[in-house]
Amino acid sequence: MKKLIVLSLVLGILPQFVLGTVLPISENDIVKVRLSSAFVEPRVGGIDLMVNGTAVGHSTPGFGDGVWAGCYLADIQDSSSNQIALEYKSFCMNALLDPPFEYTAVTAVAATPESFEWMWGTYYDQVVTDAVKAAAFQLAYWEVTHETSGTYDVASGTFYMSNLVTASANNNGATFNDLVSYANTYLTSSTWTDKAELLLLPASGCQPFIVEIVPEPATVALLGLGGLFLNRRKK
Repeated sequence: MKKLIVLSLVLGILPQFVLGTVLPISENDIVKVRLSSAFVEPRVGGIDLMVNGTAVGHSTPGFGDGVWAGCYLADIQDSSSNQIALEYKSFCMNALLDPPFEYTAVTAVAATPESFEWMWGTYYDQVVTDAVKAAAFQLAYWEVTHETSGTYDVASGTFYMSNLVTASANNNGATFNDLVSYANTYLTSSTWTDKAELLLLPASGCQPFIVEIVPEPATVALLGLGGLFLNRRKK
């Protein structure tokens, strides 16, 4: 009887749960994704980057406010165009590409390397409501993607933040040193305490979105952890 009660409670909460930050998507699922009309929020603008010898920022045509870093808001549908999420607070992997602006069919694949899952599991809840921390977290993800020197530091190497224009209307209180400090902390493996299960939604020629999914086997995990698990993931 107790198991039936727990199961009823879990199933009653699950629809809200999966439409929040943990999505009902599995590897190899085909979904449709686009950047929301709200674009990036929270965010920091006015950022200049150097990506493996390529300058990205104020010198790039169309980047009047430099690079925006923060939560890339994704609208996601299943293959039948049923809405899975609106303005999902995602992060992206490639600083040289734009996200898709129209719904684009993609096949969900595992997000690698594993450091993405550890950083997300440890810090996601802390960064998605704070512009400076969200921007630093995005810089950390780009650092993992693009850095080839073997040492993670968003102020040096083959990928780095070269400048921050604090006069940007989208600065939101950021300083160069704060962004570097937060990002390098997120990149420090000794600070990682929790791991999330992530998928990548890679549209061809576009910046891929990263999303969190229900761990497998989902039902066992939810029943085993009950309300504690749900409360931990609550935003």
